[in-house]
Amino acid sequence: MDQKLRTTIIEELKLQKEYGLFFPPTMAFFAYNETIGQDNLPLTKEEALKQGFRWEEYIPATKGQE
Repeated sequence: MDQKLRTTIIEELKLQKEYGLFFPPTMAFFAYNETIGQDNLPLTKEEALKQGFRWEEYIPATKGQE
């Protein structure tokens, strides 16, 4: 990566106070209720959405189809 571009990106992220942080929950591959997070720290749909997570209404499963 071009050093000038790298420096520009880092400066911009620092201005936004986002440099060094994890990616935001909106970029997660899975909805909150599809993850182990729901087992360890249960949230309601409203709480999850308020915190920026996605919520999946229909979760495909193979339960009972063995």
